[in-house]
Amino acid sequence: MKHLLIFTFIITSFLQAISCESGSQIRLFPVGISEGDVIGLEVFQRRDAVYEFRKIYWKVNPRLVRLDQNGNRQIIHKYVPFRVMDSTYVPTMDSFLLSCQKDWIKLSHFQELHLDVIEFGTFEQKCGPMECYADTVKKLNYWVYQGDSQEIVYPEPFLKRMHGRFNLDSNTVMTDSLFKAMGTNVYRWFGIGSYRQYRSGEYQITVLTLGYGDSRFRIKNRQESKDVPKKSASRFMYNEPILHHGHTVDFLFVSKF
Repeated sequence: MKHLLIFTFIITSFLQAISCESGSQIRLFPVGISEGDVIGLEVFQRRDAVYEFRKIYWKVNPRLVRLDQNGNRQIIHKYVPFRVMDSTYVPTMDSFLLSCQKDWIKLSHFQELHLDVIEFGTFEQKCGPMECYADTVKKLNYWVYQGDSQEIVYPEPFLKRMHGRFNLDSNTVMTDSLFKAMGTNVYRWFGIGSYRQYRSGEYQITVLTLGYGDSRFRIKNRQESKDVPKKSASRFMYNEPILHHGHTVDFLFVSKF
């Protein structure tokens, strides 16, 4: 079995804490395969509240994307951003997902994915067969899955935010290698929030959600896998858990049999 780790353009920057319910997520919902590429709904969303701890809502910015075998990302369609209340997140997003089907069904040689496995963690380093390993000597993070270990590469949005955090001059580009050479402890921030596995024909798609935040408080939107019905990817939606003032990011892991 050959494994290829693909990260999408899906890591969030730090956000100013406007309320005690603030947080952000960049989520990926794979829906199918088209000509060997993964097709998915990518959702950039920010959590907030009208009042402290009350009337919690998400500002949602969704788009349909194509991810090739090298991790390159192409936007197929941008949707109009909208707001959804946390209490009605699943039915609202489920209806939205259904309305988007027409945009991917017409893609060449489209094969729908089906959800096989979903398991939730507690933002620790392990969750089921998945592990986020922190090398404290090299100060690097690695994915470990079924004996395959690969170094995590930080995407551009995260690096742009770190550029400002470290007050670099405007002529200096914050790259993955430069950021790691600075010897920060970022590699120790992340824990596993959940993982999902989808299948279609010879493809198995795994989405691993990493997150960080204030672990002194309870996990918000905590889920149990038994309460999340497994169904075709085009009809699968759930509310991803998040830590207090937390942020999560999805990584895609593709296996071809």
